[in-house]
Amino acid sequence: MATVIAVGNFKGGVGKTTVSTNLAFALQERGYKVLLVDLDSQGHAGQYVTGDETISNGSGGSEKLFDAPEDLQPTKTEWGIDVLHAHRQLGRLDEGEYTGDDARNLRSYISSLPYDYVVIDTPPNMAFRMIAALMWADYYLLVTKPDALTMDSTKQMLMVLAGWIKNKWVKPGFRFGIVMNMVDRSSAALKQEAYEARTTAPQYFLRTELTYRRDAFNRAYQNKSPIWKVPRIPKDVALAWRELPEVMGVVPTEGAK
Repeated sequence: MATVIAVGNFKGGVGKTTVSTNLAFALQERGYKVLLVDLDSQGHAGQYVTGDETISNGSGGSEKLFDAPEDLQPTKTEWGIDVLHAHRQLGRLDEGEYTGDDARNLRSYISSLPYDYVVIDTPPNMAFRMIAALMWADYYLLVTKPDALTMDSTKQMLMVLAGWIKNKWVKPGFRFGIVMNMVDRSSAALKQEAYEARTTAPQYFLRTELTYRRDAFNRAYQNKSPIWKVPRIPKDVALAWRELPEVMGVVPTEGAK
């Protein structure tokens, strides 16, 4: 049975695609079989991992999970990660043809896919694609960053999750965590901003923080490689990204294997 991990937030611009793709890289690097599902119409997750800037111009990919699940054709990549890409017309799935029941009916099928982990990059809204990802997820990783607008959307998402858990719309054993992304520690004021953001719901925040390094992110995307493979990246930055699966508790620590 595959462990399904959905990554997202209501708000765009929090770096969820960078988190979801590098989470997939980290899991694959540990020897797990990984499927990356891109449900964001921008298609950047699929472009990043496949190295194909045009892949989101074509149909198929993740929409087949809904339209023709028996006909999945994931794209193979040099990293060993399989990808179901997104494309510009994926938003049609949110226009009313599908319901929550349709997503729930696919739950067992998604878990039965021949992978150890299915990582889903979700769109920045609470429409059908996000609802489907939450219904399928064993773990939801809520990506946030230390600013007032993003923390407000994070609070809203926490309220949604609380309602879903109360109504038992999530899978049995469902877990979630919050990861602070795009943390800039170049000044005392910015450090304090990150600290104050964590006080919103301290019990749900992961202990790690993902540091903001635009130059490293750009080079990783250009090279189609994990962030920790970027030359001369600070060791603490690389370690925080690479150890995310252990921090989330979705894999055993490497020393415990």
